[in-house]
Amino acid sequence: MDNNAVTIERKQLSPNNSIAVVYYTLDVGARGTRLYKSLLREKDYKKNLFDFNLPPELVIEKWLNNKTLFVKYDPNEIYRLGATYSELDMLRDTIKVNGIDLIITERIEIKKR
Repeated sequence: MDNNAVTIERKQLSPNNSIAVVYYTLDVGARGTRLYKSLLREKDYKKNLFDFNLPPELVIEKWLNNKTLFVKYDPNEIYRLGATYSELDMLRDTIKVNGIDLIITERIEIKKR
């Protein structure tokens, strides 16, 4: 991926600022831009941002400390933000991404239409 096509929208920094949930848009050509989020350290910004991508169904709540992040699992976000494949095991209560523990504090039910 060409990082020149990326625009950083905002960051949710860990307490010591060593890592952040980075929300960014990516220019996907004729389809416009798409919003993503990744868990990145400063050195990761020049690499493939998808290496530490967080899927849309993980809704960031807050940092507990520098190594732990509270998240909510909301499968409805897949439909709102667009589906992406994730290799993360969403059945576990704790998931490790880029050395950080993501603790699922709540699981939202799928809204039936």
